[in-house]
Amino acid sequence: MKSLGTLFLVSVPIGNLADITLRALETLKNADLLFVEDKRVTSALLKHYQIATPQTRYDTRRLTESLALLKETLEAGKNVAFVSDAGTPAIADPGNRAVQEALEMGAKVVAVPGASALLTALLSSGMATGRFTFEGFPPVAPSDRHAFFTTLENESRTIILYETPRRLRSTLCTLERYLGSERRLLLAKDLTKPSESLTHTTLGMACHTAEKETPKGEYTLV
Repeated sequence: MKSLGTLFLVSVPIGNLADITLRALETLKNADLLFVEDKRVTSALLKHYQIATPQTRYDTRRLTESLALLKETLEAGKNVAFVSDAGTPAIADPGNRAVQEALEMGAKVVAVPGASALLTALLSSGMATGRFTFEGFPPVAPSDRHAFFTTLENESRTIILYETPRRLRSTLCTLERYLGSERRLLLAKDLTKPSESLTHTTLGMACHTAEKETPKGEYTLV
């Protein structure tokens, strides 16, 4: 019986292309196939480092088909490298389902560590790092948002969230209502990119400022 291939979870830069490890580059070069979030984004990285490994899109809208291809590739004894557009895959993104599929079929899963927006922001915040909670993206539906923010109301640990520009204003002002206007906040935008900005403020000030601005970029809240 042919041995199963390995699924590698490869961390890629979150902004600065230099923030990739030698091990990650080697893994991307030696993999038989890359499962990627967006071919256009990953192609820029591969071109920069002169890597020609074939890639296919991990299409969450056709998740059944994507998982079937993953299983077929691993069953053929081929190694797959899984990458998201930025940072560490399978954290607050659908890549976790690919990990579950590989483990269920008995394939080996290897994480290749590297850049992570949540840890980069946490380290820059000056807040407590001994105990923290990462809550990913807040839910969209109003009823789910109420339940979500209610669970954070009495949270004493450092809280880390991701948010899109579209919902940033709403989330900042909702956090102010539940956690108080004086709660400290690091608003990290476009980490490691030339446009990076780190704003040390409070929830009250951030909500007030957000009311006057149209946010753009990628945001991590600490």
